[in-house]
Amino acid sequence: MLSYAASFGVSELTMNPKELEYAKHCIDRFDAFSVREHSGAYIMKKYFGKENIPIVCDPTMLLNAEDYQEIIDFKNLTVPDGEYVVYYFLDEEPGILLNFQKKYPVINAHKDEQGNYRTFGEWLNLIKNAKYVITDSFHGSVFSIIYKKQFVTLTTKTRGNERLDSLMKIINNNRLIYDRNNLTEEHLFKESIDYIEVEERVLNIQHQGYEYLEKVLKINPNMKLLSKSFNNTITKEHAKYGELIKIRGIPIVLMIFTYKKHNYKTKIIKIFGMTILKYKKFI
Repeated sequence: MLSYAASFGVSELTMNPKELEYAKHCIDRFDAFSVREHSGAYIMKKYFGKENIPIVCDPTMLLNAEDYQEIIDFKNLTVPDGEYVVYYFLDEEPGILLNFQKKYPVINAHKDEQGNYRTFGEWLNLIKNAKYVITDSFHGSVFSIIYKKQFVTLTTKTRGNERLDSLMKIINNNRLIYDRNNLTEEHLFKESIDYIEVEERVLNIQHQGYEYLEKVLKINPNMKLLSKSFNNTITKEHAKYGELIKIRGIPIVLMIFTYKKHNYKTKIIKIFGMTILKYKKFI
């Protein structure tokens, strides 16, 4: 098993000794491991004794704006006429954007005017064509960078900001706003991001990501089962290869994990370490 850009989302773990022991057994089953944040490499060393863990970019950053255009083109999408500010909040506080409505229309990338969730293509299209982006989301920030937008990111108290810190180091420009109640036009409109420099840095981390994948995909898989002492936690677990897909010529497999616990069966399908489908079935 391989890991690409795993994310803990925190700077320290709060597991009890039994949970840490179980996590270590699971991590030891991997043939190669990489993380998304510097704090992730620190956790792997401190809690699991793993040295020199590679830090790679989020899998969404392995692709360029042109690669995502196919999703936008799937439907005949339109965008508002003229310049606008788009926002994408996981913690919804649209009231803090009232000041910006004096200059530009402000559009919610997450939901439409009827409160319905937008499609991924609509979400991409609104960010792509926006004048400015305001978000509190890691991936809202990532796609602002992919589309070379002027943006700011609001930090949160309820979710870890470590991945945001690592992202700002990638672009060498701290766009984080730590007090969302103090968000002003000056934060968004005063200092521009130099995307000539950023593009070079993004190309570099993309190269590192593909280099890591090319290297670890040459490793012969080594099946490592959990020890019998953990059989009462997960009674049956297996992984199988799904259909091979290719991204920029690199073969990638969908990993499908199925396990039984108590009275239900869970199936998880992952690609690049991201869960793309998860469902439970009672048995």
